[in-house]
Amino acid sequence: ALSPGRLAFIEVSCGAESPVLMRSVLRSALTVVLVAAVGLVSHASAWTPSSTSMPSRINTHKTARSAVLASAAAAPAQPVVQKERVLKRAPYSKLMLFDDPVNTRSYVARMLAVICQLRDSDAFRVMNTAHQSGQCAVGTWPGERCELYALQMRDAGLVVEVEPLDMLMG
Repeated sequence: ALSPGRLAFIEVSCGAESPVLMRSVLRSALTVVLVAAVGLVSHASAWTPSSTSMPSRINTHKTARSAVLASAAAAPAQPVVQKERVLKRAPYSKLMLFDDPVNTRSYVARMLAVICQLRDSDAFRVMNTAHQSGQCAVGTWPGERCELYALQMRDAGLVVEVEPLDMLMG
């Protein structure tokens, strides 16, 4: 819970905005919340069922706001700690096409072009290499996309296999 004597600083990824600006925005939002809470508590304690009207809010708001601003000025500034982000790339996989005696070469080339979005010349080259040597690497994609292509090609009747790649860099 937040008390008027302490301000909590929340670190927010905000791109080019400075921490000073973020503290100012958070301070004003906290002021509004505390003023509303103090106003409700003071109104609830001052109001009784026999009274005909609610007490005035003007003095309550001014008093609560000045108390919050005074406590915010007295609170020591806490250093903002920047967290280091590590971006991880999706693991890549290689899609291998194997020759089969069932499908025609033109059908295999057409499926490569449609499913894997290869150009016709590239699809023909991959199909021809798989036909002559028994297998050929269709391409390398992020793991999920490669699995999707493999599933679609199997549904089309082609013989394919997904091989995960170990990408060692550095």
